[in-house]
Amino acid sequence: MIRDPEWDGPWQIEFSATIDAMGAPELNQAAGALSGELLYWVTFDTPQYDSGG
Repeated sequence: MIRDPEWDGPWQIEFSATIDAMGAPELNQAAGALSGELLYWVTFDTPQYDSGG
């Protein structure tokens, strides 16, 4: 996971994770999402904290 340099989040640090087959990618419908941007399920290699702790 690569931290977005444009804002403080969503993760505290960059880390390794694996795209999980648990669910199909979903269209990101957040107001700031880019056209066609997808959301994926991931499996963390080690537990991680988001920018909110």
